[in-house]
Amino acid sequence: MDNNGIAALLGTTQCLVAIGCSVLNLVVIVACIVLAQKKNRSALWWGLLGFFFSIFALFVLLLLPTVERRWPVAYAPPPPVPYPPAPYAAPPAPMPYAPQAAPYAAPPVPMPYAPQAAPYPAPPPPPPTVSYPAAPAATVIQGGWRLTVVQGADAGQSYALGVQARLGRNPDSEVRLNDPQASRYHALIQRQQNAYMIIDQGSGNGTYVNGQLINRPTPLASGDVITIGNTQIKVG
Repeated sequence: MDNNGIAALLGTTQCLVAIGCSVLNLVVIVACIVLAQKKNRSALWWGLLGFFFSIFALFVLLLLPTVERRWPVAYAPPPPVPYPPAPYAAPPAPMPYAPQAAPYAAPPVPMPYAPQAAPYPAPPPPPPTVSYPAAPAATVIQGGWRLTVVQGADAGQSYALGVQARLGRNPDSEVRLNDPQASRYHALIQRQQNAYMIIDQGSGNGTYVNGQLINRPTPLASGDVITIGNTQIKVG
């Protein structure tokens, strides 16, 4: 017989003994009551002794350790159920790429046009008044004039004046100056009607007529001296 059968048999016996002790206690109590009425003391003492003995037996029986603790049953887990291997499933084929059209976006609602009044610009300040000295009257050309270098690296050179003459260091100038202070195109002399006018061409060191720096077209007279750098040129 295995441990489980022994445990079941002992549990059943324990229950039967407990029931018998309880019945015996009930019988002894009834007998003691009857004997007490008949005043049979010797039988009453024996009845009380049996009653206490049955109580003691029931008490010991109830205090006995349980069958499971005296005969522990070893628990063995059931063997695992083998599962059949899952059938091989090929990976799904990739879906062909299909470009998705961009969701339609409704055009923005145009804002109601509200013409804005243009701010009135403040009037610009008036330009400063510049007073220029009165230009001397142009000298009427009588015959052909010449330009004669009287001072500088080209002293002694003389040039005839035509319709115009460019003065500077550039090789194609009509009046070429070998002066490092002169610009490539330093000044221009033009014939306007019956007079010659000299115009500075934005030179670096400026153009002087009779010692005065010019900043606008200036008429020339016979005997005037033009200064460009270290070179002086006489007109006449």
